[in-house]
Amino acid sequence: MKHKQAKCTDPDCGGTCPACTLAVCEVCGGGEGSLPTECPGVKMTGDQQDDVYAGKTDYRDGQWVDGVSYLMKHAYPEKNAPVLPEGWRGFEEPAP
Repeated sequence: MKHKQAKCTDPDCGGTCPACTLAVCEVCGGGEGSLPTECPGVKMTGDQQDDVYAGKTDYRDGQWVDGVSYLMKHAYPEKNAPVLPEGWRGFEEPAP
């Protein structure tokens, strides 16, 4: 499952809140470095987010696995990151 970008609901935000400026999934709650490769479909616990950020665990192919997420492979090049096709986008395309 792909992540779903959180939408800003604050009319007074001015484009400065996390939903406007960062990659944040409204389904799993992951953001930036704590985004697993795929969305697990439910809110992650704080420990799960910490483990994804630390490169200890990732969610892909429908299950939690040991290793670094595709999005964090640059931070942990020595760990086992998935190889994804060129042009891969981890977020759903926005509706027209």
